[in-house]
Amino acid sequence: MFVLATGYFLWRSFHGYYYSYLPKASEIEHDISAIKDYYKDPYYNDVGEQKIANLIDEDIYNLLKRNYTICIDENIESNERKNDLLLKTSNSLTYTLLLLFISSIPFYLKANSTQKIHKVEVVQSIEEKNEMSDEQDNASDSREPEATPPPKPEPTPIRSIKEGSFGEIRPRDIHPGSPPTESEDAGSGDKE
Repeated sequence: MFVLATGYFLWRSFHGYYYSYLPKASEIEHDISAIKDYYKDPYYNDVGEQKIANLIDEDIYNLLKRNYTICIDENIESNERKNDLLLKTSNSLTYTLLLLFISSIPFYLKANSTQKIHKVEVVQSIEEKNEMSDEQDNASDSREPEATPPPKPEPTPIRSIKEGSFGEIRPRDIHPGSPPTESEDAGSGDKE
């Protein structure tokens, strides 16, 4: 469960975030030109040149300040959400590793415990058992012999499937485990 949570938090911490970037230098230059053109309007003819220069500087300062403020605020917000998820990822990974360690203790103890030695005692030797079965066979030999036993069942034929071909299955009359012969390979026909 913690492994899934770790994966989810890690995935979320790197996907779905928007970062704000400052406009290109050429776009900022265009905005500054627009500000300068704005103050060339006949409305500002009565205002002194020094006052217009101060107004232009103030507007440029406000423009750059606005751009930086918007970008920094949005990026800080994204980074805080990302940092929160990375913290959750770290905590979840820590719990996962802790539970893995705790659950491995019984396996470690079982693997390193000394094996209990069991005492085995032979009650009947193989020779005695063979003598007893021989006696039973002799007793059964005294009976009348039965008819011949039925034939053994035939094993299921081995299927041969050519690698890379689908659906081409043919039985082979060979023993299990033996490789196909060259004639069997040639007889299968390459259908590609």
